[in-house]
Amino acid sequence: MTLNKREKILAIAIAVLAVVFALYMVWPSGGDSMDILRNKRDALEKEKDDNQKKAILLKKNTDRLPALLRRSLPSNTEAAKREYQNWLRNLAKDRFTTVTSLSSGEQPQENSYTDTDKIHRTIYWKFHFTLDCQGTLEQLTRFLFDFYSEGHLQKICSINIKPLKNPQLDLKIVVDALSLPNSKQSDQLSKEKSNRLKLASADLYNKVIAKRDPFVAYTPPRPTERRGDGPPPPAKIDPWQFSFLTGIIEADGVAEALLYERTTDETLKVHEGEEFTIGKVKGKVNRIGLNDIDIEIDGKTHTVSLGNSLKM
Repeated sequence: MTLNKREKILAIAIAVLAVVFALYMVWPSGGDSMDILRNKRDALEKEKDDNQKKAILLKKNTDRLPALLRRSLPSNTEAAKREYQNWLRNLAKDRFTTVTSLSSGEQPQENSYTDTDKIHRTIYWKFHFTLDCQGTLEQLTRFLFDFYSEGHLQKICSINIKPLKNPQLDLKIVVDALSLPNSKQSDQLSKEKSNRLKLASADLYNKVIAKRDPFVAYTPPRPTERRGDGPPPPAKIDPWQFSFLTGIIEADGVAEALLYERTTDETLKVHEGEEFTIGKVKGKVNRIGLNDIDIEIDGKTHTVSLGNSLKM
């Protein structure tokens, strides 16, 4: 059977549609769409960036590890707790008026591996201390200076301050300190010093902190007393600073400049070549144009446009 031209075109079109439909049905199961591929690419790039950041952070922490081991509390946890607690108590007794109590506790921080053996290894011990005491703001400042001058792995988590009878304060200070298993010290505290403080002495900090006396009610400064009777004299006003060229008119063929003085609410009509006085200033109009004039003052001439001040 022979197909005519129209039937051949129709058969080709049906075949093309069949191929397209087959590809459409096969494509989702045989491979990912372009959107899915783009999402996978973005996820891989993000994972790469995250791994690079983790590598940088790991190197930074690795570089810091020797210094941390030198500053760590002793690796012997009993010695670490005992020695640090004694150091903190002695520091508080030296600086504060009264030390009421010093309580402590410890908590191991473990790193877990998810292999079949489920190995657990303590990466550091954290000791928690609560110090109750009384003292002044100046004593607290000196305590903080001495605390942060030492290089121990320690930090003050919080300070609760309650004003008592001035200048005494009731203080609750919470401190954390760390012991690393591979610490350079086994039973003694580190001798490392800290470089975290900007100022060189506690006295310099007291000038900034304690001298402000933030626990005393604010007293506004007394008003400055004026000597003599009567109100202060009014400020002197120079009329020349408030004089303007407000108009140029012509009367009987003769041009006139209108000079308005705001301080007196007066307007002077000045002809070309005529002199005038405003306040303590004497001037002369040398020329009157369509939109400006030339004024001579003390032998110097300058041009003033309509609406502008006469002042040079």
